[in-house]
Amino acid sequence: MTLMIDATDLKEQLAASDRAHKALSQARERWLDLQVKLFAIPPAPADVTACNEQQRVVDEAKAHYEYCLGYVAASLRFAILQAENRQTA
Repeated sequence: MTLMIDATDLKEQLAASDRAHKALSQARERWLDLQVKLFAIPPAPADVTACNEQQRVVDEAKAHYEYCLGYVAASLRFAILQAENRQTA
């Protein structure tokens, strides 16, 4: 079975996935930095709000990263199906 994939497209997809992973890592690091401030007794309301907002940023970054990975997997799956169809034709 010969696999035919547009390498340019796959390279761009992988680069987008890498960027999404980097953004997710940075968002998580920022969230952890904010978590430290919550150990104050009592925590400042502004710190609680900032931490909650950063959690939403982390969730969005994670969703985007998972979307990028899914897109790469779907592209590879499609290429495999095309190769199988060419083989049986």
